[in-house]
Amino acid sequence: MLDSDQIEYGFFRFFTLELKINNPAQHKGGEMPYIEQKRRDELVYYLSETPGELNFKITEMVNDYLFGKCTGEKPICYSTINEVIGALECCKLELYRKLSWYEEQKEKENGSVLDKQFTGKNK
Repeated sequence: MLDSDQIEYGFFRFFTLELKINNPAQHKGGEMPYIEQKRRDELVYYLSETPGELNFKITEMVNDYLFGKCTGEKPICYSTINEVIGALECCKLELYRKLSWYEEQKEKENGSVLDKQFTGKNK
């Protein structure tokens, strides 16, 4: 079993690698290879058109946050990782909360995919 120092070191190594791979300022060429550099540069000014581009833009935002929080004096730590994951999770939940009307509309139109015994509703 890993102790807390090994786990923190593992997180640090993972995020350091991710930052080097995904941040053009630190690593030229090779980051996000399925999105060409020209398109990555365009994404600074234009809207994402694919899930991969959306993922890239979100990753860039996370990288910016981590670079702002994690300096040489204060390396990455559990609480910073927790902040990022918490913010991403809250964004996901808020998006679902705002768009759940669509799921409810489709359930009314087509019926629930879950059995009545699980939902308490008629199919």
